[in-house]
Amino acid sequence: MGDPGGGGGSTPAKPKRALTQHHKPTPLQRAYARLGEAEVKRLQSTFRSLDSKWKGSEHDQAEESP
Repeated sequence: MGDPGGGGGSTPAKPKRALTQHHKPTPLQRAYARLGEAEVKRLQSTFRSLDSKWKGSEHDQAEESP
């Protein structure tokens, strides 16, 4: 007679990946972990000050047609 369990193989069934949810940190969370809060805040304030000076004008050349 055969195996009453049925499956046949010697390897146990792998658990479904849907059961384990991996938390992937956001880029901002990775920056905080790597650089620290003070450095991230400094970089954000620098970026914002540059961004407000540009006012989108850096895209004018890309939008012009030849």
